[in-house]
Amino acid sequence: MQTYGIWRTVIVTGVLLMATFCEAAAIKLGVLPSSDAMLIHVANDEGLFKAQGLDVEVIPFQSALEVNAAMRANRLDGQYCDVMTVLMQNDRGIKQKLILSLTYPKAAQRAFGLAVAPTFAKRYQSLADLDGVQTAMSANSIIDYLLGRMIETQALPKGALRPVEIRQIQVRLQTVLSGQMPTAMLPEPFLTMVEAKGGRVLWDDRQLGEAKSYIALRTSHLTPDTVRGFKRAICEAAKRVADKPDVYRATMVAKRLLPKEAASTFEMLTPEAIDLPQGLPGMATQADVTRMANWLKARRLIREPVHYDDVIYRED
Repeated sequence: MQTYGIWRTVIVTGVLLMATFCEAAAIKLGVLPSSDAMLIHVANDEGLFKAQGLDVEVIPFQSALEVNAAMRANRLDGQYCDVMTVLMQNDRGIKQKLILSLTYPKAAQRAFGLAVAPTFAKRYQSLADLDGVQTAMSANSIIDYLLGRMIETQALPKGALRPVEIRQIQVRLQTVLSGQMPTAMLPEPFLTMVEAKGGRVLWDDRQLGEAKSYIALRTSHLTPDTVRGFKRAICEAAKRVADKPDVYRATMVAKRLLPKEAASTFEMLTPEAIDLPQGLPGMATQADVTRMANWLKARRLIREPVHYDDVIYRED
């Protein structure tokens, strides 16, 4: 009887330890209401992460500021983000790496652009028409970076735009649709929605050829099995979306990743777009990381030297 009692204690203790381990292994992933994030939702909702042995909890946020705060507070293990976010957070001791890109390269796909409100569409028909107009944006973010890249590459005169900070994407969108803001830098699918409402897009990021959307994980969660599991799950999610775009178009509307008004014209993934090595887009290059790091350093947003392998996860 004594032996039985000992073994019973050992078994119960083992079960409790396993439960604790499983709970600790859960990965809390912060996401934003962007069209690229759809693949994360598909992988989670359809059990693709679980099929790879991953326990992922997808937590939605309305702005990058909120995700950043959650990362600082150690409430997230990873996030849907961009290179710039990882550079700034790494500099502040929130060590993480980008493990995969969600930006599939296809000619018809745009990720960000400068939208003109429907009420101002006749007045501002090209970048040359910009005359000190207010532009809703989010400072010290990928939005800010792209606004600067647009001004640089299009040689816009100083003062052509007057940035006004509005961090929450949905609020920024509404200020443009209502005419409170003449222009705004927005991600898809909100560019398509502005066009559907009678607005226009004067510039978008396609010509830059830079991937914008990634999944990043804290270094404490970076193992080869975890990264491979994420890649396989997202790859399968992309195949499902490309195979049945109209089904997932409706899902995006239901999850508020795609406004109903923009659903019929929004460019979905195609089988041709995902016909890539390993089925996934390429990662940021050394040149991409260096360019963004220099932009941040010039604004004193990061101080420490940046090494490519500290930003991009590479399997041995």
